[in-house]
Amino acid sequence: MPGEPTCMRELPVKKPNTPVGPPGSSAPQPRTSQPRHITKRPLAPRPSYARRPMARALPYDTSPDSKTQEFPVSQFNPQGLTRQLLCLLVRGSHSARRLAKRALPHSQVAVLASAALLSAALAAPAQAEPLSIDEAVARSVADHPALEAATHRAEAAQATAEQAATAWLPRLTVDAKYRFSGPIPTLEIDTGITPPGGAPLTLSRELGSYHFAALGATAAWRVYDFGTRDLRTQAAETVAEAAGLEREVQAADIAYAVRASYLALAFSREVESVTALSLKTAQDDLDERETRLRIGVGTEIEVAAARSRLAELQARQVDVAQDQRIAESKLRTLLNLDPDDPIELSDSLQDLAARARTTAPETTPALERLSLLEDATQLNAQAIERAFWPTLDAFVAGDFRYPQTFVANEAGFTYAAGVSLSWLVFDGGLADHQVDEAAAKTAELASSRTALSDDLKRQSDDALTQWEAASERIQPAQTQLETAEAYLKAAKGAQGAGVSTALDVARAEERLEAAGLARSRAYFEQAMAQATWLHAQGLTEVP
Repeated sequence: MPGEPTCMRELPVKKPNTPVGPPGSSAPQPRTSQPRHITKRPLAPRPSYARRPMARALPYDTSPDSKTQEFPVSQFNPQGLTRQLLCLLVRGSHSARRLAKRALPHSQVAVLASAALLSAALAAPAQAEPLSIDEAVARSVADHPALEAATHRAEAAQATAEQAATAWLPRLTVDAKYRFSGPIPTLEIDTGITPPGGAPLTLSRELGSYHFAALGATAAWRVYDFGTRDLRTQAAETVAEAAGLEREVQAADIAYAVRASYLALAFSREVESVTALSLKTAQDDLDERETRLRIGVGTEIEVAAARSRLAELQARQVDVAQDQRIAESKLRTLLNLDPDDPIELSDSLQDLAARARTTAPETTPALERLSLLEDATQLNAQAIERAFWPTLDAFVAGDFRYPQTFVANEAGFTYAAGVSLSWLVFDGGLADHQVDEAAAKTAELASSRTALSDDLKRQSDDALTQWEAASERIQPAQTQLETAEAYLKAAKGAQGAGVSTALDVARAEERLEAAGLARSRAYFEQAMAQATWLHAQGLTEVP
Protein backbone atom coordinates (compact mmCIF):
# COMPACT_ATOMS: atom_id res chain seq x y z
CA MET A 1 0.00 0.00 0.00
CA PRO A 2 1.57 3.36 -0.96
CA GLY A 3 2.60 5.58 1.91
CA GLU A 4 2.57 2.71 4.42
CA PRO A 5 5.73 2.31 6.55
CA THR A 6 8.03 -0.48 5.50
CA CYS A 7 7.83 -2.19 8.87
CA MET A 8 4.05 -2.42 8.51
CA ARG A 9 4.16 -4.27 5.18
CA GLU A 10 4.32 -8.06 5.09
CA LEU A 11 7.49 -9.23 3.41
CA PRO A 12 7.16 -11.52 0.37
CA VAL A 13 7.18 -15.17 1.38
CA LYS A 14 9.01 -17.81 -0.59
CA LYS A 15 7.04 -21.05 -0.61
CA PRO A 16 9.12 -24.25 -0.41
CA ASN A 17 8.93 -27.23 -2.73
CA THR A 18 7.93 -25.13 -5.72
CA PRO A 19 7.71 -27.48 -8.72
CA VAL A 20 9.71 -26.71 -11.83
CA GLY A 21 8.02 -27.75 -15.06
CA PRO A 22 9.33 -28.42 -18.52
CA PRO A 23 9.75 -25.62 -21.01
CA GLY A 24 6.46 -24.34 -22.28
CA SER A 25 4.49 -25.36 -19.21
CA SER A 26 2.88 -22.94 -16.74
CA ALA A 27 5.25 -23.95 -13.95
CA PRO A 28 8.16 -21.63 -13.12
CA GLN A 29 11.31 -22.27 -15.14
CA PRO A 30 14.73 -22.68 -13.57
CA ARG A 31 17.08 -19.73 -13.76
CA THR A 32 19.66 -20.09 -16.55
CA SER A 33 22.71 -18.06 -17.49
CA GLN A 34 25.40 -18.07 -20.18
CA PRO A 35 28.56 -20.04 -19.37
CA ARG A 36 31.45 -17.93 -18.17
CA HIS A 37 35.19 -18.61 -18.24
CA ILE A 38 36.41 -18.74 -14.67
CA THR A 39 40.08 -18.88 -13.78
CA LYS A 40 40.61 -21.57 -11.22
CA ARG A 41 42.71 -20.66 -8.25
CA PRO A 42 43.93 -22.88 -5.44
CA LEU A 43 41.58 -22.76 -2.50
CA ALA A 44 42.71 -22.32 1.05
CA PRO A 45 42.07 -25.23 3.40
CA ARG A 46 38.66 -24.93 5.01
CA PRO A 47 37.89 -25.61 8.65
CA SER A 48 36.65 -29.03 9.50
CA TYR A 49 33.50 -27.91 11.33
CA ALA A 50 30.12 -28.65 9.85
CA ARG A 51 28.35 -25.87 8.02
CA ARG A 52 25.24 -24.72 9.84
CA PRO A 53 22.15 -24.13 7.75
CA MET A 54 21.30 -20.46 7.18
CA ALA A 55 18.12 -19.29 8.79
CA ARG A 56 15.52 -17.57 6.70
CA ALA A 57 13.34 -14.75 7.91
CA LEU A 58 10.17 -16.67 7.11
CA PRO A 59 10.89 -20.17 5.65
CA TYR A 60 7.33 -21.34 5.14
CA ASP A 61 3.91 -20.16 4.12
CA THR A 62 2.08 -18.18 6.82
CA SER A 63 -1.28 -18.02 5.10
CA PRO A 64 -4.22 -19.25 7.21
CA ASP A 65 -4.95 -22.14 4.83
CA SER A 66 -1.40 -23.50 4.61
CA LYS A 67 -0.49 -26.86 6.08
CA THR A 68 1.24 -27.10 9.40
CA GLN A 69 5.02 -27.34 9.03
CA GLU A 70 7.60 -28.07 11.65
CA PHE A 71 10.36 -25.54 12.08
CA PRO A 72 13.02 -25.95 14.79
CA VAL A 73 13.58 -22.93 16.99
CA SER A 74 17.34 -23.32 16.74
CA GLN A 75 17.31 -22.53 12.99
CA PHE A 76 15.54 -19.15 12.85
CA ASN A 77 16.92 -15.64 12.65
CA PRO A 78 15.87 -13.93 15.92
CA GLN A 79 16.23 -10.37 14.64
CA GLY A 80 14.42 -10.88 11.36
CA LEU A 81 11.69 -13.00 12.91
CA THR A 82 11.22 -10.54 15.78
CA ARG A 83 10.92 -7.61 13.37
CA GLN A 84 8.38 -9.38 11.21
CA LEU A 85 6.45 -10.74 14.17
CA LEU A 86 6.17 -7.22 15.59
CA CYS A 87 4.80 -5.94 12.30
CA LEU A 88 2.32 -8.81 12.10
CA LEU A 89 1.22 -8.35 15.71
CA VAL A 90 0.61 -4.65 15.14
CA ARG A 91 -1.59 -5.51 12.15
CA GLY A 92 -3.38 -8.24 14.09
CA SER A 93 -2.41 -10.92 11.57
CA HIS A 94 -3.56 -14.49 12.11
CA SER A 95 -0.21 -15.62 10.71
CA ALA A 96 1.57 -13.92 13.59
CA ARG A 97 -0.34 -15.92 16.16
CA ARG A 98 0.37 -19.19 14.33
CA LEU A 99 4.02 -18.22 13.93
CA ALA A 100 4.33 -17.36 17.61
CA LYS A 101 2.84 -20.70 18.64
CA ARG A 102 5.30 -22.63 16.46
CA ALA A 103 8.52 -20.72 16.83
CA LEU A 104 8.55 -18.91 20.20
CA PRO A 105 7.77 -19.76 23.81
CA HIS A 106 4.81 -18.04 25.47
CA SER A 107 7.04 -15.73 27.51
CA GLN A 108 8.77 -14.41 24.37
CA VAL A 109 5.43 -13.97 22.63
CA ALA A 110 4.18 -11.87 25.55
CA VAL A 111 7.29 -9.69 25.50
CA LEU A 112 7.11 -9.17 21.75
CA ALA A 113 3.40 -8.42 21.89
CA SER A 114 3.97 -5.82 24.61
CA ALA A 115 6.76 -4.25 22.59
CA ALA A 116 4.58 -4.18 19.49
CA LEU A 117 1.72 -2.52 21.33
CA LEU A 118 4.09 0.03 22.88
CA SER A 119 5.59 0.78 19.48
CA ALA A 120 2.14 1.26 17.99
CA ALA A 121 1.15 3.55 20.85
CA LEU A 122 4.27 5.68 20.41
CA ALA A 123 3.80 5.90 16.67
CA ALA A 124 0.15 6.95 16.97
CA PRO A 125 -0.46 10.72 16.65
CA ALA A 126 -1.13 12.63 19.86
CA GLN A 127 -4.78 13.28 20.53
CA ALA A 128 -5.58 16.71 21.96
CA GLU A 129 -8.02 17.02 24.81
CA PRO A 130 -11.17 19.01 23.98
CA LEU A 131 -10.67 22.61 25.03
CA SER A 132 -13.52 24.96 25.92
CA ILE A 133 -13.27 28.70 25.45
CA ASP A 134 -13.29 29.33 29.21
CA GLU A 135 -10.50 26.78 29.73
CA ALA A 136 -8.47 28.44 26.98
CA VAL A 137 -8.88 31.85 28.62
CA ALA A 138 -7.95 30.50 32.06
CA ARG A 139 -4.86 28.73 30.71
CA SER A 140 -3.62 31.78 28.82
CA VAL A 141 -4.20 34.15 31.74
CA ALA A 142 -2.37 31.80 34.11
CA ASP A 143 0.77 31.47 31.95
CA HIS A 144 1.03 34.66 29.90
CA PRO A 145 4.39 36.46 30.40
CA ALA A 146 2.80 39.92 30.13
CA LEU A 147 0.63 39.18 33.16
CA GLU A 148 3.65 37.86 35.02
CA ALA A 149 5.42 41.15 34.34
CA ALA A 150 2.34 43.07 35.53
CA THR A 151 2.34 41.01 38.72
CA HIS A 152 5.97 41.98 39.38
CA ARG A 153 5.13 45.65 38.79
CA ALA A 154 2.32 45.39 41.32
CA GLU A 155 4.71 43.80 43.82
CA ALA A 156 7.20 46.63 43.24
CA ALA A 157 4.48 49.24 43.81
CA GLN A 158 3.44 47.50 47.03
CA ALA A 159 7.06 47.52 48.20
CA THR A 160 7.18 51.27 47.51
CA ALA A 161 4.09 51.76 49.67
CA GLU A 162 5.71 49.81 52.48
CA GLN A 163 8.80 52.00 52.15
CA ALA A 164 6.67 55.12 52.59
CA ALA A 165 5.05 53.64 55.72
CA THR A 166 8.45 53.26 57.40
CA ALA A 167 8.66 57.06 57.79
CA TRP A 168 6.77 56.70 61.09
CA LEU A 169 9.47 54.50 62.62
CA PRO A 170 12.52 55.93 64.43
CA ARG A 171 15.96 55.82 62.89
CA LEU A 172 18.81 54.16 64.82
CA THR A 173 22.38 54.89 63.76
CA VAL A 174 25.56 53.26 65.05
CA ASP A 175 28.85 54.92 64.18
CA ALA A 176 32.54 54.66 65.04
CA LYS A 177 35.00 57.56 64.79
CA TYR A 178 38.73 58.14 64.99
CA ARG A 179 40.55 61.44 64.58
CA PHE A 180 44.16 62.56 64.88
CA SER A 181 44.52 66.31 65.34
CA GLY A 182 46.93 68.87 66.70
CA PRO A 183 48.40 71.04 68.04
CA ILE A 184 47.26 70.37 71.57
CA PRO A 185 46.45 73.53 73.56
CA THR A 186 48.49 74.18 76.71
CA LEU A 187 47.02 75.72 79.87
CA GLU A 188 49.39 77.91 81.88
CA ILE A 189 48.39 79.20 85.37
CA ASP A 190 50.37 81.89 87.21
CA THR A 191 50.73 80.86 90.85
CA GLY A 192 51.69 84.34 92.00
CA ILE A 193 54.77 83.01 93.67
CA THR A 194 58.11 84.44 92.72
CA PRO A 195 61.14 82.85 94.33
CA PRO A 196 63.93 85.20 95.40
CA GLY A 197 66.13 85.89 92.48
CA GLY A 198 63.99 83.78 90.14
CA ALA A 199 61.14 84.02 87.71
CA PRO A 200 57.46 83.73 88.74
CA LEU A 201 56.21 80.19 89.12
CA THR A 202 53.60 79.04 86.56
CA LEU A 203 51.71 75.75 86.10
CA SER A 204 51.62 74.38 82.53
CA ARG A 205 49.40 71.45 81.30
CA GLU A 206 48.38 70.11 77.91
CA LEU A 207 44.59 69.91 77.38
CA GLY A 208 43.31 67.00 75.29
CA SER A 209 45.10 64.46 73.15
CA TYR A 210 46.34 64.02 69.65
CA HIS A 211 43.97 61.03 69.33
CA PHE A 212 40.19 60.93 69.48
CA ALA A 213 38.08 57.72 69.16
CA ALA A 214 34.40 57.04 69.81
CA LEU A 215 31.87 54.24 69.34
CA GLY A 216 28.23 55.17 69.87
CA ALA A 217 24.60 55.07 68.76
CA THR A 218 21.99 57.72 67.96
CA ALA A 219 18.19 57.29 67.87
CA ALA A 220 16.12 59.94 66.07
CA TRP A 221 12.38 60.27 65.46
CA ARG A 222 10.35 62.86 63.59
CA VAL A 223 7.73 64.00 66.04
CA TYR A 224 5.63 66.21 63.77
CA ASP A 225 5.65 67.16 60.07
CA PHE A 226 2.14 68.58 59.52
CA GLY A 227 0.84 65.32 57.99
CA THR A 228 3.39 64.98 55.16
CA ARG A 229 4.16 61.35 56.00
CA ASP A 230 0.50 60.38 56.01
CA LEU A 231 -0.12 61.91 52.59
CA ARG A 232 2.92 60.27 51.00
CA THR A 233 1.99 56.88 52.47
CA GLN A 234 -1.59 57.15 51.17
CA ALA A 235 -0.33 58.15 47.72
CA ALA A 236 2.03 55.14 47.55
CA GLU A 237 -0.72 52.74 48.64
CA THR A 238 -3.05 54.17 46.00
CA VAL A 239 -0.42 53.67 43.29
CA ALA A 240 0.04 50.05 44.44
CA GLU A 241 -3.70 49.46 44.15
CA ALA A 242 -3.68 50.96 40.65
CA ALA A 243 -0.81 48.64 39.68
CA GLY A 244 -2.94 45.67 40.71
CA LEU A 245 -5.76 46.90 38.47
CA GLU A 246 -3.31 47.24 35.58
CA ARG A 247 -2.89 43.46 35.67
CA GLU A 248 -6.67 43.04 35.40
CA VAL A 249 -6.72 45.36 32.38
CA GLN A 250 -4.05 43.30 30.62
CA ALA A 251 -5.82 40.07 31.59
CA ALA A 252 -8.99 41.36 29.91
CA ASP A 253 -7.00 42.18 26.75
CA ILE A 254 -5.49 38.69 26.66
CA ALA A 255 -8.86 37.06 27.32
CA TYR A 256 -10.37 38.96 24.40
CA ALA A 257 -7.51 37.86 22.12
CA VAL A 258 -8.05 34.22 23.14
CA ARG A 259 -11.82 34.44 22.59
CA ALA A 260 -11.39 36.09 19.20
CA SER A 261 -8.87 33.45 18.06
CA TYR A 262 -11.03 30.61 19.42
CA LEU A 263 -14.14 31.88 17.64
CA ALA A 264 -12.24 32.56 14.41
CA LEU A 265 -10.87 29.01 14.45
CA ALA A 266 -14.30 27.51 15.15
CA PHE A 267 -15.89 29.57 12.37
CA SER A 268 -13.17 28.74 9.84
CA ARG A 269 -13.54 25.04 10.58
CA GLU A 270 -17.29 25.17 10.04
CA VAL A 271 -16.83 27.07 6.79
CA GLU A 272 -14.17 24.58 5.71
CA SER A 273 -16.53 21.68 6.42
CA VAL A 274 -19.35 23.26 4.42
CA THR A 275 -16.99 24.22 1.60
CA ALA A 276 -15.51 20.72 1.40
CA LEU A 277 -18.97 19.21 1.07
CA SER A 278 -19.96 21.78 -1.54
CA LEU A 279 -16.69 21.21 -3.38
CA LYS A 280 -17.39 17.49 -3.63
CA THR A 281 -20.89 18.18 -4.88
CA ALA A 282 -19.57 20.69 -7.44
CA GLN A 283 -17.00 18.18 -8.69
CA ASP A 284 -19.68 15.51 -9.07
CA ASP A 285 -21.88 18.01 -10.89
CA LEU A 286 -19.03 18.92 -13.25
CA ASP A 287 -18.34 15.26 -14.00
CA GLU A 288 -22.01 14.66 -14.72
CA ARG A 289 -22.30 17.66 -17.05
CA GLU A 290 -19.15 16.68 -18.94
CA THR A 291 -20.60 13.19 -19.36
CA ARG A 292 -23.86 14.65 -20.64
CA LEU A 293 -21.90 16.82 -23.06
CA ARG A 294 -19.97 13.84 -24.41
CA ILE A 295 -23.13 11.84 -25.08
CA GLY A 296 -24.77 14.83 -26.74
CA VAL A 297 -27.46 15.75 -24.21
CA GLY A 298 -25.59 18.63 -22.53
CA THR A 299 -24.31 22.06 -23.51
CA GLU A 300 -21.02 23.91 -23.23
CA ILE A 301 -22.72 26.58 -21.13
CA GLU A 302 -23.67 24.06 -18.46
CA VAL A 303 -20.10 22.73 -18.30
CA ALA A 304 -18.66 26.26 -18.12
CA ALA A 305 -21.04 27.15 -15.29
CA ALA A 306 -20.04 24.02 -13.37
CA ARG A 307 -16.35 24.78 -13.85
CA SER A 308 -16.85 28.35 -12.67
CA ARG A 309 -18.67 27.12 -9.59
CA LEU A 310 -15.90 24.61 -8.85
CA ALA A 311 -13.17 27.25 -9.25
CA GLU A 312 -15.06 29.59 -6.92
CA LEU A 313 -15.29 26.91 -4.23
CA GLN A 314 -11.63 25.99 -4.63
CA ALA A 315 -10.62 29.62 -4.14
CA ARG A 316 -12.82 29.85 -1.07
CA GLN A 317 -11.28 26.66 0.30
CA VAL A 318 -7.79 28.15 -0.05
CA ASP A 319 -8.85 31.34 1.76
CA VAL A 320 -10.57 29.41 4.54
CA ALA A 321 -7.53 27.16 5.01
CA GLN A 322 -5.32 30.23 5.31
CA ASP A 323 -7.67 31.83 7.85
CA GLN A 324 -7.72 28.59 9.81
CA ARG A 325 -3.91 28.40 9.92
CA ILE A 326 -3.70 32.00 11.12
CA ALA A 327 -6.28 31.42 13.87
CA GLU A 328 -4.55 28.21 14.99
CA SER A 329 -1.18 29.97 15.09
CA LYS A 330 -2.54 32.83 17.21
CA LEU A 331 -4.30 30.46 19.59
CA ARG A 332 -1.20 28.28 19.98
CA THR A 333 0.87 31.36 20.78
CA LEU A 334 -1.61 32.56 23.39
CA LEU A 335 -1.80 29.08 24.95
CA ASN A 336 1.99 28.60 24.82
CA LEU A 337 1.70 25.44 22.70
CA ASP A 338 4.16 23.93 20.26
CA PRO A 339 3.59 24.63 16.54
CA ASP A 340 2.64 20.99 15.91
CA ASP A 341 0.31 20.54 18.89
CA PRO A 342 -3.26 19.77 17.78
CA ILE A 343 -6.14 21.89 19.05
CA GLU A 344 -9.53 20.32 19.65
CA LEU A 345 -12.41 22.73 20.34
CA SER A 346 -15.22 21.52 22.59
CA ASP A 347 -17.50 24.57 22.30
CA SER A 348 -19.46 25.09 19.12
CA LEU A 349 -20.48 28.48 17.76
CA GLN A 350 -24.10 27.67 18.49
CA ASP A 351 -23.35 26.95 22.16
CA LEU A 352 -21.26 30.11 22.56
CA ALA A 353 -23.85 32.29 20.87
CA ALA A 354 -26.60 30.93 23.13
CA ARG A 355 -24.96 32.26 26.32
CA ALA A 356 -27.12 34.70 28.26
CA ARG A 357 -26.11 38.34 28.41
CA THR A 358 -24.82 39.45 31.81
CA THR A 359 -25.32 42.72 33.67
CA ALA A 360 -22.67 45.38 33.21
CA PRO A 361 -20.55 46.21 36.30
CA GLU A 362 -20.60 49.68 37.81
CA THR A 363 -17.05 50.44 36.66
CA THR A 364 -14.21 48.84 34.78
CA PRO A 365 -10.63 48.12 35.91
CA ALA A 366 -9.25 50.58 33.36
CA LEU A 367 -11.41 53.47 34.62
CA GLU A 368 -10.77 52.58 38.25
CA ARG A 369 -7.03 52.51 37.61
CA LEU A 370 -7.02 56.03 36.13
CA SER A 371 -9.15 57.27 39.00
CA LEU A 372 -6.69 55.85 41.55
CA LEU A 373 -3.72 57.39 39.75
CA GLU A 374 -5.51 60.74 39.78
CA ASP A 375 -6.08 60.46 43.54
CA ALA A 376 -2.43 59.50 44.12
CA THR A 377 -1.22 62.54 42.17
CA GLN A 378 -3.43 64.84 44.23
CA LEU A 379 -2.12 63.31 47.48
CA ASN A 380 1.47 63.87 46.37
CA ALA A 381 0.67 67.51 45.58
CA GLN A 382 -0.75 68.00 49.08
CA ALA A 383 2.33 66.38 50.62
CA ILE A 384 4.57 68.81 48.72
CA GLU A 385 2.57 71.77 50.05
CA ARG A 386 2.76 70.45 53.64
CA ALA A 387 6.54 70.03 53.34
CA PHE A 388 6.87 73.84 53.38
CA TRP A 389 6.14 73.90 57.11
CA PRO A 390 8.81 73.15 59.77
CA THR A 391 9.47 69.70 61.17
CA LEU A 392 10.12 68.71 64.78
CA ASP A 393 12.61 65.90 65.55
CA ALA A 394 13.80 64.32 68.83
CA PHE A 395 17.04 62.44 69.34
CA VAL A 396 18.96 60.46 71.97
CA ALA A 397 22.69 59.68 71.63
CA GLY A 398 25.35 57.87 73.66
CA ASP A 399 28.91 56.71 73.01
CA PHE A 400 32.10 55.43 74.53
CA ARG A 401 34.99 57.75 73.69
CA TYR A 402 38.58 58.67 74.35
CA PRO A 403 39.23 61.13 75.81
CA GLN A 404 35.99 61.28 77.76
CA THR A 405 36.20 65.04 78.32
CA PHE A 406 38.28 67.87 77.02
CA VAL A 407 40.49 68.07 80.04
CA ALA A 408 40.73 64.37 81.00
CA ASN A 409 42.88 61.91 79.06
CA GLU A 410 40.73 58.96 80.03
CA ALA A 411 38.11 56.88 78.18
CA GLY A 412 34.48 56.84 79.29
CA PHE A 413 30.79 57.06 78.38
CA THR A 414 28.99 60.23 77.26
CA TYR A 415 25.30 60.87 76.46
CA ALA A 416 23.06 63.52 74.96
CA ALA A 417 19.33 64.09 74.29
CA GLY A 418 17.30 66.88 72.74
CA VAL A 419 14.90 68.15 70.08
CA SER A 420 15.42 70.09 66.87
CA LEU A 421 13.12 72.29 64.81
CA SER A 422 13.92 72.57 61.09
CA TRP A 423 12.30 74.94 58.62
CA LEU A 424 13.30 75.32 55.00
CA VAL A 425 12.32 78.91 54.43
CA PHE A 426 13.45 79.25 50.81
CA ASP A 427 14.10 76.45 48.29
CA GLY A 428 14.39 78.48 45.09
CA GLY A 429 10.74 77.86 44.13
CA LEU A 430 11.19 74.05 43.86
CA ALA A 431 8.07 73.21 45.86
CA ASP A 432 5.90 75.55 43.79
CA HIS A 433 7.04 73.95 40.53
CA GLN A 434 6.40 70.47 41.95
CA VAL A 435 2.86 71.48 42.87
CA ASP A 436 2.26 72.83 39.35
CA GLU A 437 3.55 69.56 37.86
CA ALA A 438 1.22 67.51 40.05
CA ALA A 439 -1.74 69.69 39.09
CA ALA A 440 -1.02 69.21 35.37
CA LYS A 441 -0.76 65.42 35.80
CA THR A 442 -4.04 65.39 37.70
CA ALA A 443 -5.79 67.25 34.89
CA GLU A 444 -4.25 64.88 32.32
CA LEU A 445 -5.48 61.80 34.17
CA ALA A 446 -8.96 63.28 34.55
CA SER A 447 -9.18 63.98 30.81
CA SER A 448 -7.86 60.49 29.97
CA ARG A 449 -10.45 58.92 32.26
CA THR A 450 -13.25 60.84 30.57
CA ALA A 451 -12.04 59.89 27.09
CA LEU A 452 -11.66 56.23 28.06
CA SER A 453 -15.11 56.19 29.60
CA ASP A 454 -16.64 57.49 26.38
CA ASP A 455 -14.66 54.98 24.28
CA LEU A 456 -15.65 52.02 26.46
CA LYS A 457 -19.28 53.10 26.40
CA ARG A 458 -19.17 53.28 22.62
CA GLN A 459 -17.59 49.81 22.40
CA SER A 460 -20.17 48.40 24.78
CA ASP A 461 -23.07 49.95 22.87
CA ASP A 462 -21.70 48.72 19.54
CA ALA A 463 -21.26 45.21 20.96
CA LEU A 464 -24.82 45.17 22.25
CA THR A 465 -26.10 46.37 18.89
CA GLN A 466 -24.16 43.67 17.04
CA TRP A 467 -25.36 41.12 19.57
CA GLU A 468 -29.00 41.97 18.99
CA ALA A 469 -28.58 42.15 15.20
CA ALA A 470 -26.86 38.76 15.08
CA SER A 471 -29.49 37.28 17.36
CA GLU A 472 -32.22 38.50 15.04
CA ARG A 473 -30.46 36.93 12.03
CA ILE A 474 -30.15 33.49 13.60
CA GLN A 475 -33.81 32.50 13.35
CA PRO A 476 -34.23 33.61 9.70
CA ALA A 477 -31.00 31.78 8.83
CA GLN A 478 -32.32 28.65 10.50
CA THR A 479 -35.57 28.95 8.57
CA GLN A 480 -33.68 29.43 5.31
CA LEU A 481 -31.58 26.36 6.08
CA GLU A 482 -34.63 24.20 6.70
CA THR A 483 -36.27 25.53 3.53
CA ALA A 484 -33.13 24.87 1.50
CA GLU A 485 -32.95 21.31 2.81
CA ALA A 486 -36.57 20.71 1.82
CA TYR A 487 -36.01 22.33 -1.59
CA LEU A 488 -32.93 20.17 -2.23
CA LYS A 489 -34.83 17.04 -1.29
CA ALA A 490 -37.67 18.00 -3.62
CA ALA A 491 -35.25 18.85 -6.45
CA LYS A 492 -33.53 15.49 -6.19
CA GLY A 493 -36.88 13.73 -6.16
CA ALA A 494 -38.03 15.68 -9.21
CA GLN A 495 -34.78 14.89 -10.99
CA GLY A 496 -35.30 11.22 -10.34
CA ALA A 497 -38.82 11.52 -11.75
CA GLY A 498 -37.52 13.29 -14.86
CA VAL A 499 -39.32 16.59 -14.25
CA SER A 500 -36.24 18.48 -13.03
CA THR A 501 -32.70 18.98 -14.26
CA ALA A 502 -29.29 18.78 -12.66
CA LEU A 503 -29.15 22.58 -12.77
CA ASP A 504 -32.11 22.75 -10.40
CA VAL A 505 -30.38 20.38 -8.01
CA ALA A 506 -27.16 22.42 -8.19
CA ARG A 507 -29.06 25.60 -7.40
CA ALA A 508 -30.71 23.89 -4.46
CA GLU A 509 -27.32 22.79 -3.17
CA GLU A 510 -26.00 26.35 -3.52
CA ARG A 511 -28.97 27.64 -1.54
CA LEU A 512 -28.33 25.05 1.17
CA GLU A 513 -24.68 26.02 1.34
CA ALA A 514 -25.49 29.73 1.54
CA ALA A 515 -28.06 29.14 4.29
CA GLY A 516 -25.60 27.07 6.32
CA LEU A 517 -22.89 29.70 6.00
CA ALA A 518 -25.36 32.45 6.93
CA ARG A 519 -26.35 30.64 10.11
CA SER A 520 -22.73 29.96 11.06
CA ARG A 521 -21.84 33.61 10.46
CA ALA A 522 -24.76 34.74 12.62
CA TYR A 523 -23.57 32.48 15.45
CA PHE A 524 -20.03 33.76 15.02
CA GLU A 525 -21.04 37.43 15.04
CA GLN A 526 -23.18 37.00 18.15
CA ALA A 527 -20.37 35.20 20.00
CA MET A 528 -17.87 37.87 18.90
CA ALA A 529 -20.22 40.60 20.08
CA GLN A 530 -20.30 38.94 23.49
CA ALA A 531 -16.48 38.77 23.56
CA THR A 532 -16.26 42.46 22.60
CA TRP A 533 -18.74 43.41 25.31
CA LEU A 534 -16.79 41.48 27.95
CA HIS A 535 -13.59 43.22 26.84
CA ALA A 536 -15.24 46.64 27.05
CA GLN A 537 -16.34 45.85 30.61
CA GLY A 538 -12.84 44.66 31.52
CA LEU A 539 -14.04 41.16 32.39
CA THR A 540 -11.80 38.12 32.07
CA GLU A 541 -14.36 35.52 33.08
CA VAL A 542 -18.04 35.38 32.23
CA PRO A 543 -19.99 36.34 35.39
